[in-house]
Amino acid sequence: MKKIGITTSQIIMMDPSLCGYKKMNVTTTYVHAVQKAGGLPIIIPCICSEEEMKQYIELCDGFVLIGGMDIAPVLYGEMPHAKCGAYDYDVDVSQLAFTKLAIESKKPSLAICRGMQLVNIALGGTLIQDIPSLSQEINHAFDYDGNIVHTASLDKDGGLYKLLQTDTIAINSLHHQAVGKLGQGLHIDAKAPDGIIEAISLPDQPLLGVQWHPEMMVDTDPLMAKLFRWVTEH
Repeated sequence: MKKIGITTSQIIMMDPSLCGYKKMNVTTTYVHAVQKAGGLPIIIPCICSEEEMKQYIELCDGFVLIGGMDIAPVLYGEMPHAKCGAYDYDVDVSQLAFTKLAIESKKPSLAICRGMQLVNIALGGTLIQDIPSLSQEINHAFDYDGNIVHTASLDKDGGLYKLLQTDTIAINSLHHQAVGKLGQGLHIDAKAPDGIIEAISLPDQPLLGVQWHPEMMVDTDPLMAKLFRWVTEH
């Protein structure tokens, strides 16, 4: 059974009895998706020392880099846009360093939503800090219940097409940021009808990034389940 590292996010508790306490968090959908694909989930703290990161990289056979909050714009050379959402700088610095190590390890990595954005930044790319400020053709933050929102068209030269063998997929959409300038060496694997990048890959390396949330769809869409089997069986 392959050990699959799953990154975490951090939230600040608002319950009166715990107000102000920080909690590391991973939604059960990520854990379920890895288990369904035959993997053994290994939960990785959102803030780690360099030595701890290296041990997790060595321990795990593959990685799922999860979604979460916005990312500090200073980490890709920009100042916050007026519509940039909340971010946690310490978490962002730690997870960006971990993402770079995961890429360097050349172990299979499935980067989801924020995870895909971290991959892009790790390779020198930038983000669109607020999609509606540029275009309102599609509401990419439409439905946080994970329902299908729009389609994405796959590039036949991309790693995602090679895995899924389909021209178009129907996806959910839970984000207001997206890949801007593409990171070095990355390939655009899929786009939404309005041109927003929905998937990326790193040629000649087992790395896929998707902007939607396939972990919420593994029980209803075989193609989404296949993404997680790709990580556990690669």
